Amino acid sequence: MASSHVYKPAVPPAIFCTFLTELKYTISYDIQEYRQASGTISNLLYVLDRTEIYH
Repeated sequence: MASSHVYKPAVPPAIFCTFLTELKYTISYDIQEYRQASGTISNLLYVLDRTEIYH
């Protein structure tokens, strides 16, 4: 028996869109934080490198 049942998404589209938007902002925020952190780390490594040269 062929069922012509249309599967409806478990989550309403509006909630899904909101979730996607939130996720997008969270990811971009994480990337910014990661860039800042990696910048700080590279600065630290640079300073350590410089001090190694002087010692």
